[in-house]
Amino acid sequence: HYLALVIVIRRQFIFNYNKRRCTNACSNNQIDMALLPRFPDFPLLSATLFCLLLFFKLLTLFTVKRRRAGSAPDLPTPPGRLPIIGHLHLLFDKSRSLHEIYGELADKYGPAMMLQLGFRRVLVVSSWEMAKECFTTSDLAFSNRPRNSATKHLAYDSTMFGFAPYGDYWRQMRKITTLEMLSNRRIESFKQVRESEIGARVNHIHTLWQNNQQRPVKLEVRKLLSELTFNMVTRTVAGVGYVVGGSEDDSKARETAHCTREMLDLLAAFVVSDFLPFLEFLDINGCIAAMKRVAGNLDVLIGRCVAEHRRQNLSGFREGDHDFIDVLLSLVGDDTDADMVVKTTAL
Repeated sequence: HYLALVIVIRRQFIFNYNKRRCTNACSNNQIDMALLPRFPDFPLLSATLFCLLLFFKLLTLFTVKRRRAGSAPDLPTPPGRLPIIGHLHLLFDKSRSLHEIYGELADKYGPAMMLQLGFRRVLVVSSWEMAKECFTTSDLAFSNRPRNSATKHLAYDSTMFGFAPYGDYWRQMRKITTLEMLSNRRIESFKQVRESEIGARVNHIHTLWQNNQQRPVKLEVRKLLSELTFNMVTRTVAGVGYVVGGSEDDSKARETAHCTREMLDLLAAFVVSDFLPFLEFLDINGCIAAMKRVAGNLDVLIGRCVAEHRRQNLSGFREGDHDFIDVLLSLVGDDTDADMVVKTTAL
């Protein structure tokens, strides 16, 4: 709009200038070549236009800044902000963990502060009162999820339910998930799954005890519980348990468990280009390449599962109870976009 205004002013200026010159010449009944319409001095015109542009730009910046200052007070910001990288250098300390660094900053600057991490402004809250304020009182303001490399490559470009932006699609998926996965009726229907998985782990522990001549045995509790949780989730969502009896001998079990662990690790990985976008083409720590590889493997695995469910539904032969993928397939069509919705929601 600035450019359009300048063009209008310039045309009006030239028109008035030429009109005045021609009128004076005709009134004297003589036309001189020196009095023919011509453009004003170019340096003077350029300087005038530049001053106008600068004035309107400064006026806009002043108005926006004043409006922001009047809407909400500025949160405390730690000193030491550097050009381009901002406060990123404050988060890299080999002697301390990341949560310890945030805790030390919170002790100095309060439960809510702003950090400039590269090109991103980040709000850091470190008290339950502030967390409650963000996720209950002001939940609509925080309803959107940030877009980054992980959501782009691992979450089907932010279409996965847990990473989708707030809108009609997300509300519809939340409604389906709440009714078909988290309702009391559905949780009660999964009681048999929980009982069978817990029973399988108890039998596995008993077998280990017997094999050790009924003497105490060492257990990897973390591995045991992770396998239990993983199997309960996969059987609830896809109707298939991959890790049985604490063993990962099956190739499909190893592949699925490995891809899932890699995806969870990459979702929490630090990607330089998320904060310095101009470095994306370098892929400095190799996370983007790993995300693309894991995303391809997961897409193949979940695609096979969806195709198997479609085949069983068409044949009329169903192994076991209906699961979450069956519910999703009953709500969507048979095209490629429908499969994408099922995969993103199930994952």
